[in-house]
Amino acid sequence: MYYGKIVSFQQNYNTEKKHPLWCLEVRYFDRFGRISNASVLPYSGSKSGYNLEETVQISEYNGEFMLISTSSQAIRLPGEERLFMTYHEGAQSINQLRPESYTCPHCGAGLMIVKGHTVKCPYCDSYVTNTRVV
Repeated sequence: MYYGKIVSFQQNYNTEKKHPLWCLEVRYFDRFGRISNASVLPYSGSKSGYNLEETVQISEYNGEFMLISTSSQAIRLPGEERLFMTYHEGAQSINQLRPESYTCPHCGAGLMIVKGHTVKCPYCDSYVTNTRVV
């Protein structure tokens, strides 16, 4: 079992269901202390209850990862800055990686976007870039 940090959400289209499911991209330290990545599917297929930069428990079985946690928690891990900084190459500090509250200019939805990054609005499918100065 490993503790890891959620660094992003990705949609999983390799499913027989009509709607794509959300996968959590988790970075963790393996048993040798190396930084590793895992893509894990929440039980519900939804990112509800899981927050960027929070901690989850994962387990590996036959090369596949699964979530142990039913939600993410605000638990600090030793060396967690390294997990984020190596995921977001070019960042000068951990503060540059924190998502900020941002409003979708197309539909008015509240979004969380890291400065200088672009996300797809889950409400209107528009691409929105946080243009605030990095």
